[in-house]
Amino acid sequence: MKRMKRVGLSVLFAAIMALVLFVPVLWLPGPAAADFTVTVPAIEAPVTTTYEIYPTFDATFIASGFPVTADVEILLNNARIARGNTDANGVFTGTGTVPTVVSGTITATARVVAQTSINAVITASVRPTVTVATTTGSPGAPLAIRVLGWSSSELITVTFEDAAASDGDEDLGTTSTGPLGTGAVNSVVPDVEEGTYYVVAQGATECVVAN
Repeated sequence: MKRMKRVGLSVLFAAIMALVLFVPVLWLPGPAAADFTVTVPAIEAPVTTTYEIYPTFDATFIASGFPVTADVEILLNNARIARGNTDANGVFTGTGTVPTVVSGTITATARVVAQTSINAVITASVRPTVTVATTTGSPGAPLAIRVLGWSSSELITVTFEDAAASDGDEDLGTTSTGPLGTGAVNSVVPDVEEGTYYVVAQGATECVVAN
């Protein structure tokens, strides 16, 4: 009987010791955990196809994945065209004037002003254009024409064409573009009948109607 009591006491003691040793383990605090979202800076154009931009015209780019309220700038070939702060979602939409550059591919960069290593880059396509200083005038009135976004040293022929194609083209002049793909033709409105006409620039490979 005494032996059974000793055995019972031994078992009880062992159980108590095991509980004492095990309970603190259950009470030990586990490692803290928190959600963390990784964002990757990006820049995109408002179109899904190749983004075509024109010198001296506005272009829009969307920067996303940046820190909230970050001071972000958008550059085209290192020339800043827009700057502003990102919103609560880390997004900044910037619009600015495309600088005078030759036709071809241009690099668009979005970056944090104070920490330029946080950046994103895409490319856009610079397209040639022709502009006129005025869109109305009588025969003999001055007609100032500019060509931009062409290749350098490219010969451009400018003509005055009838929208109805009833008359032949009127030659307004030629220009050879400079290093930045720009040129100018100073002419006059041809002696034509009243109506709608196109000012057209023809280069080596491109034919463009005035915007």
